[in-house]
Order: sequence, then C-alpha cells, then structure tokens
Amino acid sequence: MDLKAPGNGKLCPTPREIVNGISELARGDGNLGRFGTFSAVIYDTAWLSMVYKRDRGKTSYLFTKCFDYLLETQKEDGTWTTYGSQIDGILNTLAALLSMAKRRKCISPDFKEETTLHHRIQMAQSGAQSLLQSWDVNETVHVGFEVLVTGLLRQLGLFNLHFEFPGYAKLMLLYERKMQKFSPDLIYSNKKTTILHSLEALTGMIEFDRVSHHCSEELGIFGSPAATAAYLINASKWDQRAATYLESVVTSYGNIGFAPGVLEDADDTARTLMTLKLLGQDVNPAPMIRKFEASDHFRTYEMERNPSFSANCNVLLALLELESVDQYLPQIEKTLTFLLQKWDSGEVVDKWNISPQYSAMLMTEVFVRLLKRYDAGNLQSLPLRMVQEKIPVSLCRLLLRTLWNQQKDGSWTTSLEDTSYSILIITQCLCLRWNTSLRDCLVGALSRGRGFIISQYPKDQKNYCLWIEKTTFESSFLKMAYCSIALHTTTLKHFWTQNITDCFFFPDINSKKMRNLLSALPIFVKSPLASLDLVLIEATYFSNCLKKARYSILQRDDMPMSEDKYLDYIPIIWLACNHIGGHILSSNIIRDMALLSLFNYQIDEFMESVVADLTDEKIQILVSALRDECGLNKESSLLEEARSAQPDTEQPRKRRKVRNGITHASTHPTPESVFLESVIKVLRKFIRHVLQHPAVLRSPGWVQRDLAIEVHSFLIAHINHNEDNISWLKAKQNRCNGYTSDDISRGNYFKWVHSTGSDDTSCPFSFQFFTCLISKPGETCFNGPQARYFSQCLATHLAVMCRQYNDYGSAARDAAENNLNSLDFAEFHRCSTEEMAKNKIQMDDEKPVVNENSRLNGAVSHDHLNTTPAGKAKRDLVAIAEFERESMHLALQSLSQFVQPSATMKALKVFIDVTDTFGQIYSQKDIASRKQARG
Repeated sequence: MDLKAPGNGKLCPTPREIVNGISELARGDGNLGRFGTFSAVIYDTAWLSMVYKRDRGKTSYLFTKCFDYLLETQKEDGTWTTYGSQIDGILNTLAALLSMAKRRKCISPDFKEETTLHHRIQMAQSGAQSLLQSWDVNETVHVGFEVLVTGLLRQLGLFNLHFEFPGYAKLMLLYERKMQKFSPDLIYSNKKTTILHSLEALTGMIEFDRVSHHCSEELGIFGSPAATAAYLINASKWDQRAATYLESVVTSYGNIGFAPGVLEDADDTARTLMTLKLLGQDVNPAPMIRKFEASDHFRTYEMERNPSFSANCNVLLALLELESVDQYLPQIEKTLTFLLQKWDSGEVVDKWNISPQYSAMLMTEVFVRLLKRYDAGNLQSLPLRMVQEKIPVSLCRLLLRTLWNQQKDGSWTTSLEDTSYSILIITQCLCLRWNTSLRDCLVGALSRGRGFIISQYPKDQKNYCLWIEKTTFESSFLKMAYCSIALHTTTLKHFWTQNITDCFFFPDINSKKMRNLLSALPIFVKSPLASLDLVLIEATYFSNCLKKARYSILQRDDMPMSEDKYLDYIPIIWLACNHIGGHILSSNIIRDMALLSLFNYQIDEFMESVVADLTDEKIQILVSALRDECGLNKESSLLEEARSAQPDTEQPRKRRKVRNGITHASTHPTPESVFLESVIKVLRKFIRHVLQHPAVLRSPGWVQRDLAIEVHSFLIAHINHNEDNISWLKAKQNRCNGYTSDDISRGNYFKWVHSTGSDDTSCPFSFQFFTCLISKPGETCFNGPQARYFSQCLATHLAVMCRQYNDYGSAARDAAENNLNSLDFAEFHRCSTEEMAKNKIQMDDEKPVVNENSRLNGAVSHDHLNTTPAGKAKRDLVAIAEFERESMHLALQSLSQFVQPSATMKALKVFIDVTDTFGQIYSQKDIASRKQARG
C-alpha cells in the first residue's frame, strides 16, 4: 500500500490499512529511515544552505536550492514564516539572516548579487528586531530555544548584526542556567546527550573535530539536519557520512522511528511498553522507572529543564496497563498528582505539541483508564478525593471546554489533527455514565466532528504545525494516523459501580430547573452554554468545597438569617461565566474566587445582623480596630507580619489594646467587651484570609496596601450603610407628607452610590484581589499610571452597576428589612411626590423582560414599568445602571491598550461577567438570605 497524506483525493485509511502499508514498505528495501513524513522548515533549510565544500581552492555550496528557497520565501517585512509558535519566526529569520550574512562575505563587493543581498539583510535585520521586540520569553516552551537563539545572536554579532530587546535578560538567565550543566567534555565523550541535537548553537565554543564519533550516515548528528550541517561546516575534514545524511534529508524531508544513536526517552519507552503489552508480550517497567523517575514526576530525558505533560501521561498509561498495577502505586499516585496540579493551575502547556487538545486527549485517556482499574478493585489505596472528586471535576471541565471550542462546521480550529484529538476525548468520555441530555449532546458533537474529517480529508491542503522540535512542524503520518483512529474507534459500553456512576450523573429534572433560571439571564441569552449539565456536575464539587469552608470564618448558624441559598449558586455562576469566557481561569482561581464570594455573602450578613446591633460606642471602637486589623495605622504591622505568617494558622495572641479602649490585658472583660472582641475576631479572620493569600503576598507592596485600603473601605461601608438604614427608618416614621431621603445619608444619591452603596457590594476589593490571582509573581497586570487609573475606573463603574441591579431585584426584601435601597432616594420620586403620597405606593417585585436585541450585554426592557410612579423609578434606576455599564465598557476599552497579554483582558471579562450575573440574577430570583427574628 502507498501511504498518502491527507489531500490526495483518497478517503482516510483504516488502522489496518495503515499497518499493512508500513509492512509493505518494510518488505521493500527494509529501510524505514527513508520513509519521511516531517514537514520541511526554514530553520533547517537555512543551515543546509550554509554547507560548502572546498576542492582545489574552490568553494562550492552543496545545497544551492536551499539558499534559493530562502530568497523566494522571505516576506515583505523581512522575516520568514511562523508556523505555530512565536519562536518559529524568530529562529527561521535569525538562521536565514546568518546564511545571507555568510554568503555576502564570500561575494565580491562590486558583484551585482552583493547589492541585492545587502538590501535583503537590512530587511531581515529589521524584521528580526521586530520579532524579538514582541517576544514573550516566559511563554516559550520549545526545547533548547534558550541555547539556539543565544547561539544565533552570538554568531550574527560576528557580522556586526546586533539586537537589543526586552526579553534579552530573561533569555540570558535561562541560557546560563542551561549551560551550568554543560561541559565540552560531555559531548567529546561517547555519552549521548540532548545538547548534541542543538550542536549548531555551540559554533565557536567547541572543537567540532572531536564530535565526529557521534555522526552516522543514517542519523547525521543526533538526527538533526541543522546540527549535522553545522558539524560539516566547522569540522576540519569533510565527513561523507554527514553529507550523505543531509542528501537523504533533502530527498525525503525527514526521518522517523527508532534508530541506533537516538537517545532513549520516557515517551518512546512508555509507548513501546504499551505496544508490546497489546501484542501479548510480557513487559517490565522497572528500567523505565529507574531511568526517568524524579521526585515528583517522570523526566522525558536526563538534564531536562522543565517536565513534559504528555510524557507523564504516557508513563502513567503504560503503568495502568500492567496486571501488577498495584505494585507501582507510589509511581502512579505521584504522576497523577503531578498531572492534576498542572491542570488545576492552568499550566497544561506541553513541550512536544502546541495543541491544548492533544494534552487533554492524553489526560482523558489516563483518567478514564484509571477509573476503570479503580472500579475493578485495583488502586484502592489512592486518596478517595483524588478518584471521586478531582478526576471527575477535571474530566467535566476538559469535556466542557472541548464542546465549547467545536466550530459550526464540526471541526476544532478547522484542523484535521485537532479535530481528531477532540473526537477521541469525546469517545473516551462516552463510556462514562451521563444523563440523557448530556449523552445526546456528546453523540451529536462526535457525529459532527467525524463528518468534518470525512468531508475534508480527501482535499485537505492546509498545514497545521502542531508538533514541537526546534520549531513546530507537521507530520503527515501522524495526521493520517489520528484521523484514522478518530473515525474508526468505537465506544464500548462499560458497566460502572454506583460509586463511579454517582460522580458523573446529574438528574435531568434538576438540570431543567437551573437551565430555566440561567437561560433567562441576558448574558447567557447572548452566549449559550455548550452543556449546562457539565457545568452543574462540576459546580456540585465546588459547592461541596464551599460547604466544608462554611464555618471557617464565622458560625453562620448562630446568626438570625434564613438558609444560605447562594451557596449553590456561587460556583455555578463562576463556572458558567468562565465557560463562555473561553475557560481562561484555572480551577485554582475559580476555587479561590468562589470561596471569596461565599465569605463576602457571610460578612454582608454578619454586618447587617450582628454588627448592626452594636451600640454607637462599640461601633466607634470597632471602626478604630478595623483600621488596625487592615494594617492602615502607623503602629500596625499586620502587612509586614503577614509576609512571614502562616496563612492558615491562627496564632495565639494577647488581647490587643485598641485606641478607644476596647480592653486592656489587666482589666476584667465584661460581656459587652467579650462580644465585641468576638466580632473583631470574625472580621480579623476575614481580613487575614484576603490579605495573607499567597497570591497577595507575592504581589508588590503597593498592591498589597491598595487591597488593604479596599478591604477596609468595604467593612466601613457596611457600618455606614447600617447607620443610613437607621436614619432612613426614622425618616419614614417621621414623614407626614412628601417623600424625601435628604436627611438619611452623607449626600445625594450620586455621592452615596459611588461610596457607601458601591463599596459594600465587595466588588472593588474583590477586583483588586482577583488581579493578584491573575498577575505574575512580583508583578501586577496594571503597569503604569494610565493602566492603574483605567482599572480603578472599571472597578468603580462595575461596582455601582452591581449595586443598582442588586437594589432593583431586592427592593421588596430591602423594604421589608428596612434596608436603604437606591430606589429610596428622593431623586427617583421628587417629580411625583403628590401622587406617591396619594396612592401610598409600595415597592413591588416586578420582573424585567429580556431584550435580546439590545446591543448592551445586560440590557433589559422596562417599558411595562411606565404605568406607576414606582415603576418609573425602577425604569430610571435601570437606565442609570446602563449608563454605568457604558462607562465601564469605555474604561475597559481604554484599559485594553495598556494591558498585555490578551489573556489578562479575557480574565477581566470573566470577572465582569460574574459580577454582572450576580447583579442580574436578582431580577429573576433573590438568592440572598433574609433576616430572621431572634428566637
């Protein structure tokens, strides 16, 4: 059989046909090394174009067509193509520039070609500078990039071609760390090491004659065209073995498979063990474990700088196939912990494939296979939470992300290979126990994905370089193999025990109730969820975490409040908004923000029900104590203390002396002082939870202080709101005629809602806390005065809008509990004073009508509210809220010009959507608790 890549007009072969085709090739000349499937790359082409041979004083270039190809493919901006990652264009352009610089040196200055090369070199230098200027070194994962780029820059410097760029210091730091382990003797010996693969980067640093023993006709130097070319250029003697290898590379565009001289690695070893096991052979994983096991993961190879996610997946899959699987429980638990930690932190970036779906496919296979072994009675010593909570949550999230990313044509990124990975994720998950609606959703997505492959495989001409080497590349064979597996893999029904079934099953009737609520919210009308069922299953686990943390700040059951219904809604809202936001937030960030949301609700209740009962004298003492607890007094050292304190440990301490005299160590506590101290202790726990979070402590000092100020403002705003409630109640009781709120607050409505009214929503300080979570350690995502100002504008407008929508939806509850509401302010009633007095209007509980045609995300139609003065007041409030929305969007647009990378803006969008949803949900269902009479 002739194995053809996609696009040959033929249908995708079956797995059996692929195996038969390889067998036919092997029965030919027996040399599968000539079977090349790797796509050609500019980087290697540039190095081959530099190879020359001297014969009788005459220099002749060996691969002239390679140089011609460089000239043909240089782009108008002077650079060469970028395949799948930013580093591709950098390496391609720098290598091509080096080739041209070398070629120009050999040309007579008065030769016509010199003028052309001079112009091209100038263009390439400018293009390379532009690429380097925008390069985010921290985001680059390609193996050996720090050595390759540094080597090229050093060699270009010899031709007076120099570059300065923001990431240079970081690049050199990585390079120095890498080279600390390097010694020329390492490659002069017979030991195989990965640095041989990047030998071209060592030009000028080693004696190339002393590495000739690493060269072979089949592999050149370590199977690398660039390294082999550099060896041939720099060695004093011509090595025909290297030349023969390079000629075969030009002919076949690559080599694949095992061959003598290729360094063993964990990936290939694990996959070979799995293959042998499937073929019925006895396998022993002990050599793999001895060679590659590290303290908390498996290395791909020795001297590895950062671990590979896919390699650890493959090692775990190999171990899970063994009959004696329990014998390797320590290695399995270690590797599983590594994978889960990477997934929860959002750091699943593999070093061998740039497609997120590739890593997700391997992880799905690992999790499903492990659940099957566990359900069969193996691996029972694994932590129960790991098996019955963390794995199901991870599977729900990756499956939800997969469904969300499917395009209308049934594909993922219009790539055959990406689509194949995604189909295999769904195929693996279909053997789990889902409810009817979710299973139908998965089957439909699977059918559409396979339809895309069937229709596009015969005519596919697009190159999607997903595999990582020095640059990214494409393998036509791997694309064909994955397409074949995706089309021909069937899902076998599996019978699970109840323990595993319960982890994935959410009753259809409960799903329908929540769908009815969320579907009425404007944000989800605009961006429907791919699968609410998966959101609900994942939210169940987060709800359990919140329930465990329910008493960590205060004893809520002691407060006169109704049931905390919001506990189940918090994770649903965070997960749903993150879902429509493209799953930009990691599980860890969602967990931290959901927990903060819970505590915000509890503190809100605590301030309204417990603190509100304190006398004026005790309130003054509390106000002073709060400034102390937030570290805002000069004599306080809380922020400094926090940096060295254990976040989860409540250290025993002497009773503090507060300025206004709450108590002294020598005085006898009274019941009132004991009660006040218990109040302060609750708020202290809350403050410490926020200010001593690891993400906060690793933030710049000024960010920590800004957050402390916002937390303090949040708590003081609650106290001020309590006082306003009292004033409002007195005003209502004393009112004879008219409708006024002029005497109930520290100013008019505008001033109130931009201070007390918005600060006690928790939005401003939560926004600051959130930015600590999404910023890099020691940095902030808002650099510079404009970014900082616009971010504060955004938070302010968002908080005001949140207050206004919250008040719109909770008007009836606020009226019953005598809470000052936006609608109580005189601005909303002055024009209709006589009518209000005459009809004794009460605040109703009308629901808004969703306006799907509105250009604003949360806009609703309130035309039906025009009929009464109270209705008009509500309509005015919503109109003002929508003005705040527009102002927030303007601030967001301005902020986007000063914030990099784009992931930060996407994360902010999720926060905005969550805040907006909490405000909007009150228009459909009041999820807040109500005050209860004390028994």
